[in-house]
Amino acid sequence: MLMDMVGMSEDNVVPIPNGSFVEFSDTGGVEEVMPALEERFFIVSAQTPGLGKLTGESRRAFAESAVLALEPFLADDFEMHMRHVEQLGGTLPDTDPDPEEAWRRVRFRWEFNSNRFVFTALAADRAQVDVRRTPSQRKDKFSYLKAGFDIGMAEPGGHTTKTTERFPGLKGWDEDGAGLAVYEARVPVRFFLKKLGQTRLGMLGVGMAQHPETGLWQPAEIRFIHDDAQDPEFHSREEVEAYMEILPGNLWM
Repeated sequence: MLMDMVGMSEDNVVPIPNGSFVEFSDTGGVEEVMPALEERFFIVSAQTPGLGKLTGESRRAFAESAVLALEPFLADDFEMHMRHVEQLGGTLPDTDPDPEEAWRRVRFRWEFNSNRFVFTALAADRAQVDVRRTPSQRKDKFSYLKAGFDIGMAEPGGHTTKTTERFPGLKGWDEDGAGLAVYEARVPVRFFLKKLGQTRLGMLGVGMAQHPETGLWQPAEIRFIHDDAQDPEFHSREEVEAYMEILPGNLWM
């Protein structure tokens, strides 16, 4: 039903072979697979409408910046995350009106998600780059369904987090009339739900846009798509509320 709604059929679905996933268990393991992910983003960006018309140098910067934005989430490394925010030209909580409270809030959000789930593997050879939106093209609200179905999810679900708190130069990127083009770099992942003891299929993506003044590629949003096919059948409001406590939550910038 949902697949028909977004114009897809089972013939479009190419499940990811187990051999395509590279497993990792620590920050060092993640670091080893990042060059392959960057190269994949660079290669497929050449076939992405709009992005493919840019110079190789600009597309390389896009790929490098996308990896910088994604790596800390895969590695579950908060300090790396904040270093990369700064490296991408973002603003740290030091600039907020109440820096101490801002740092506490950002770290709490990070640790909240770390305590619920962790990424365990990725398939760099199935990574994709797509148009998220352009000044003349609105973002597709069903794109997460298409992306999930494409890699074999039965019931794609997910969360999107805008990152403009840390990258204020991109504010308003998704509003009608906004002049920014946003391209999403995403990679299939596996993640482990700690309280359920289950490993599931997911997709981690970042929407990248060029800062209007500096031209730097920065993340406009982070999206985490996951397969909800294993969700239990609910019989009461209490069961729903209990289950929501252990679902993957938003990723935070």
